[in-house]
Amino acid sequence: MAKRVFQHIPIKYREVYRTLIPFFRLQAFREMYYSEDKGWRYHWDKFKDEDEEGFPITQANSEFDKVIKLIEENFRNQDDRYQLLMLLKDEVNQFSIKNTESAEEMIEHAHKVSRSRGEGEPDVTKYKRDISVGEAIRKVYQSKFKEYEYKWSGREQKDKEEQEYIDSWFDQSVTLDTWKKNKNIDHWYIINQMDPTDNEVIEIENHQYYLFQEAVKNSLKFLLEKYSNRDVNKRIEIHKSHIETIENFFEKGFDSDGNLEKLKSIYRGIATDKKALIQAYSKVVLQEFDYQEDFLLCVPDTYKTHPTFLTVLFYNYKKEAEKLIDKLSKPSSKARTKKPRFSIKQPHNTIWLKDLLIQLNFKIEFLEDVSDLDLLYSIFTAQNYNDIKGKVSLRCRTNQFVYILRKLKPNFSNLTYAEIERSKKFVSNEGNLIKADNLSNSYTDNPKDKEEIDAVFKDFMK
Repeated sequence: MAKRVFQHIPIKYREVYRTLIPFFRLQAFREMYYSEDKGWRYHWDKFKDEDEEGFPITQANSEFDKVIKLIEENFRNQDDRYQLLMLLKDEVNQFSIKNTESAEEMIEHAHKVSRSRGEGEPDVTKYKRDISVGEAIRKVYQSKFKEYEYKWSGREQKDKEEQEYIDSWFDQSVTLDTWKKNKNIDHWYIINQMDPTDNEVIEIENHQYYLFQEAVKNSLKFLLEKYSNRDVNKRIEIHKSHIETIENFFEKGFDSDGNLEKLKSIYRGIATDKKALIQAYSKVVLQEFDYQEDFLLCVPDTYKTHPTFLTVLFYNYKKEAEKLIDKLSKPSSKARTKKPRFSIKQPHNTIWLKDLLIQLNFKIEFLEDVSDLDLLYSIFTAQNYNDIKGKVSLRCRTNQFVYILRKLKPNFSNLTYAEIERSKKFVSNEGNLIKADNLSNSYTDNPKDKEEIDAVFKDFMK
């Protein structure tokens, strides 16, 4: 019988569950207030005199505390505690229903017997009291279950973290990352429920505007540095093209679908509402902002599709790109004298590099031909790699090669993606000359054979 009762309980909870069930069986409470010599009413009335709620209710609280202690002793994980609690809650509800049904059946049976014997009304007070006591105890358990369900389900911690987040808006300590993390929380709805002062609202609005500008700066930096691995002329060409697209769309009124697609190529996530973008741009140019409409709706991770964010970004990008073009158009003395080499930092001590490349190729075979090892070593250490004949063919994936380059980079002064492309010495496993864009777009922290690559570098970089 016990096997059948508990087979629906997950194995890891079964032993503790079996131990805890007696705490929820009302027979234990009947024994507490029943006396062989004076009957159950004596003790029940006595306990009611001593405790307004009745002894069984007081005892139920005590018994439940024992249950909680046993659960906490056996399970440290909050989720395990919560799952077991829910199983016990279901057991209590079912047992309470059965207890009430059983008592009602006894009352009905007593009436039938009394009628069959021609007697008066039977004394069913005991059964009614069983129902009353059972219901009182069930209410205690329901209240306790609710308390620990809130605690162990994670809602208590979640509510605490949410309150800390809202408090951080009031003291202006919330960061852009925190805002992004809590993007699903409507902080203004909660703040307004707290009846803030006018001054508090102004301070929160100002801080949100500050975070908005910080988000713009981050995206602007990304756009300006996105093509830093390209050669100077290519960078100038790209930024000029972007400026032309922005001017055509926002200032010259060429708001065609084609121009919108060009705008999307500059920055992903653009809203398709062309009219909203142009209207927002006018506000940006004229500095006609409305906090609630323009900035407070720009929630992180959705602000990228918000017209105000996009137009502020494009407006600033156009100005900064023009400055960058002027700067790039003036060649520095360093650029004029730069030699075609990767500039290993210790040119008189490079044997370690050859040994490392040999070991690396032995482990992951990143080169198409083992004879390319000497060629690769020569290219990396040459004073002028144009003097070296031949090209290195890769067998590995481009993201593996990028990972290796990044591991090698601290030992070189000029081992950049742009220099790799400029050298025209590296061919991918698909037979194409490797471009800076290929390298930049292929980076990953977890390429194939990562552990083997890390192990080789660890041995040689001690």
